[in-house]
Amino acid sequence: MYLGILDRIVAYFWPSSTGSEDSTARIIPVTGMTCVICTHSMHHQASKIVFIIGAPGTGKGTQSDFIVNRYGLQHLSYGDLMRGLRERGDPVVSRLETKPGTNNPSVSDGLGVWYIWQELRGGAKGGKKSSWLIDGFPRREEQVIEWLKMIPRANMTLGAKAGADARPEDLDPEFAMRRIQQFYENADWVVGKLRERGMTVVEVDTNRSEWEIQADLEKIMDPVMEK
Repeated sequence: MYLGILDRIVAYFWPSSTGSEDSTARIIPVTGMTCVICTHSMHHQASKIVFIIGAPGTGKGTQSDFIVNRYGLQHLSYGDLMRGLRERGDPVVSRLETKPGTNNPSVSDGLGVWYIWQELRGGAKGGKKSSWLIDGFPRREEQVIEWLKMIPRANMTLGAKAGADARPEDLDPEFAMRRIQQFYENADWVVGKLRERGMTVVEVDTNRSEWEIQADLEKIMDPVMEK
């Protein structure tokens, strides 16, 4: 019941973006963990948003740290955000069941996007850095659809298909491997939906040395972040 009410509230206050809000895409092709760089306006301040997605074990966390430190973005982990809301006793998230084999609450896609958007809006109001790295999002078609209701299309997408392994923090390694398989099954749809909105997907091969990966990331991101 709570989720249905909240989703309706979100739909009312944040309707779909109009075509005039879309940014013109500028793309540099590449390969690996998947990132999406978006520009849109939050409270009349130009902002950049970077999505970084990849299956567990592809080095997404390591490269997230590099991007945050190199470009001064605020880091927002989707999983950490949802877990933090539950731990702080959020009236909705604290009531949700935990996803099997994980410590993550089972948050609906619309509600999850709404919470992300609240973080972005809160950061802009607080005068914090206006550019963000959103880690572990989007993972499914529904998340892409919900996100596109709130902001314009991204103007660059990066992507990572390296060998992936279960992580030490996974409660059930077999379940973790199923999650990896599910990620790649969903990735094709996510990429297709982003392309449909005029975005180009680029991959960064994370199955290499750190300096090689980071050199590629700099070549891709420097022109975008300098704007």
